[in-house]
Amino acid sequence: MLPRARRDHIIVRELPRETLVYDLERHTAHCLNEAAAIVWRHCDGRTTIREIAAILEDEVGVPVGERVVWFALDRLRKARLLSAQPDLPARLGRISRRQALKGFGAAASASILLPAVLTIVAPRAEAQVSCLPSGSPCTLPLGTPCCLPSLCNPITLHCM
Repeated sequence: MLPRARRDHIIVRELPRETLVYDLERHTAHCLNEAAAIVWRHCDGRTTIREIAAILEDEVGVPVGERVVWFALDRLRKARLLSAQPDLPARLGRISRRQALKGFGAAASASILLPAVLTIVAPRAEAQVSCLPSGSPCTLPLGTPCCLPSLCNPITLHCM
C-alpha cells in the first residue's frame, strides 16, 4: 500500500514555506512545515516512499533519505491527515524526534528542518459561550444565559 493523503472534509491553504490544513470533521488546524507539506502533497496513492524522498531532496536541495519520509508520514498519520499509509518497515523501528535529529544528517541541520506537523484544536463557537451557574441572577430575554440544562426562572430572574 502506498501513502495517500486525506482530501475529504479538509480545507487547505498553501503558503510560501508552509501549508495550513483545517480538518472540518475534528475541528483541528494543522500547520505543515515545508518538508512535511512536500511529503503530504505527494501522497497520492501512486508515488512510492523512494520517489517521495527523491522529490523532497530535489525540492529542498538537501540530501534526504527514506527515513525522513517515514518520519513525516508518522507525523501526518498522528494528525489524521492520511487516508492510507503503508506499515513502517520493521528495520526502521519507531523514529523518535531525538533519533531523527541524530540520524538524518544534512536534512536535520538544513533550513528545511525536520518534517513537522503542528496541531491545535479549534473549538466550536458554542464552546466559547459564557454562562451563569444555577442561582445566579439572569435577565430575560437578553443577557448572559444560564448554563444548560438550567433556564432563567421568569419570576425570580435567577438561573434554575
